Amino acid sequence: EWEQGQLQGLKGHKRLEFLSARLLVHEMTGHLMRTPIEKDIFGKPFIPGSTWSVSLSHSGDFAAALLAPGDIGVDVQRLVDKIVRIAHKFIGDGEQPNLDPVFYTEHLHVYWGAKEAIYKAYGKKALDFRRHIRILPFSFKPEGGYFQGQLRKDEVSMDFHLWYQLRGAYILVWALPV
Repeated sequence: EWEQGQLQGLKGHKRLEFLSARLLVHEMTGHLMRTPIEKDIFGKPFIPGSTWSVSLSHSGDFAAALLAPGDIGVDVQRLVDKIVRIAHKFIGDGEQPNLDPVFYTEHLHVYWGAKEAIYKAYGKKALDFRRHIRILPFSFKPEGGYFQGQLRKDEVSMDFHLWYQLRGAYILVWALPV
């Protein structure tokens, strides 16, 4: 019922994104009947009655889903030039020097995707991407790669393994707890 209510409020491409992410989760579970996905009081998706976590993302023509135990997050982003203009909103003081000038836009998207994935793994509101989430230095590679990130807020201290892939005009980033 919750999903039906959400679906009724969506039109066009947003409706397709909503359904695509849920189809991915259904395929991953291997269940005959589709597994419903609900959201908690913070808006974090979950599967009722399951101990596994779920994370969903969609952008343009792509949808992504991650299903695993623990605090997980996934983000897919279409590459856009606007990211350069808004980088000051999510790049922390010590992160700017680590960005590759040759792949600057792509590297920014990986940082943004990583911070989104960590935010989703945390699953609560009120995070400042500049102050609370730190991406450890890594070299951007067009074929994708691995790096690490941290979340530090009040008494919360979380470390993450992160991976990314460049898929045409999209960046896919996912986070798993250390």
